[in-house]
Amino acid sequence: MTDLVIQQVETWLDDVVIGLNLCPFAAKPKRQNQIHIDVYDGSEADLMKHLITALTELDHYPAKTRDTTLIVLSNCLQSFDDYNQFLGDVDWVIERGEEIGRVFTKWPASTLIISLLIHIRKTQRT
Repeated sequence: MTDLVIQQVETWLDDVVIGLNLCPFAAKPKRQNQIHIDVYDGSEADLMKHLITALTELDHYPAKTRDTTLIVLSNCLQSFDDYNQFLGDVDWVIERGEEIGRVFTKWPASTLIISLLIHIRKTQRT
């Protein structure tokens, strides 16, 4: 199942995001295999913990290895209102990482509201 979801997301990236030039920054990391697709099938209760782990992992990889992580939500945040509220929580975590004992490089949480996909792209690497 996970392999099928990854294949579908890769097709969506190629045909829609890159093919329609919705994100002009997506083509290069896709060509260079720097996009990590993480299919999350856990609960909403554990989603923030999973997201913090994904942010921490992304922060530790050099950009030439992993530039972008896409977290695909398969079983949670099914309503747009829940999804939108979660994005507000994500922004809070990223902006106030020090307050929860995590320091993340400054990132925007840009969102693609298709298939409840959260796209987190690191914009500055040190």
